[in-house]
This record gives sequence, C-alpha cells and structure tokens, in this order.
Amino acid sequence: MEIDVTPLTGYILEILFAVITVVVGYGVTLLKDKLNVDKTSQFNRILDDSINAGLNYAFHRLEQQNKKLTFSTEKEAIAVATNYISSRTPGIMKHFNLTDERIAEMVESRLAGNVQKDEES
Repeated sequence: MEIDVTPLTGYILEILFAVITVVVGYGVTLLKDKLNVDKTSQFNRILDDSINAGLNYAFHRLEQQNKKLTFSTEKEAIAVATNYISSRTPGIMKHFNLTDERIAEMVESRLAGNVQKDEES
C-alpha cells in the first residue's frame, strides 16, 4: 500500500520557502544590528579622538597668544575646540544627533579640574 504525497509537495515547498525567508530575514537583521553596533563603537572612538584633538588645538591657540587656560580664557578654549570638532565630524554629529551646545558641554567636562585661577595683576 502506497500513499501518494505528490499533491502535498506544493504546500510543503511553500512552507519550506516561507521558513527559509524568515530565517534569512532574521539573520540579516542580526547582522545589521551587529554592524550598527560596530559603527557606533567606531564613531565613539572618533568622537573621543576629535575632542582630544580639539582641546589640543585650543591649547595651542592659547599658547600662541601667550595665554594659559584660566577661568577667563576657558570659554574661548571651549569655543575653539567646539568649532574644530563640529567642522571635522559632521557625520558623527548627525549620527549621534549632537548639537554644538552638546559638543561644548563634552569639551567643558574634559576641562574640569584643569582650569587655573586667573593671575592677580
């Protein structure tokens, strides 16, 4: 006694293709999430390096003017570093939805504890 499953073959193939589509779609989603995490991690490193470079540039500018980082020059240093960073990392700023004000806050937080008192004349 034989059972003919030929009429069911079409249904079985449709179900098999649906399962394969779901599995491949899920795999692509996982890969996309993994790549986005890697991209965000890379952008974090670039932003961190840019903040350091912006501060170094601001310190250099102060040094050229024979100034030190003091309470009276802190705002100038923050502005110079913020302009430096925002002009060199527009894609990263867009990725993290950062504004110049937020960059300035990040720069200012790096300066915390490094600002000297103004010298009395």
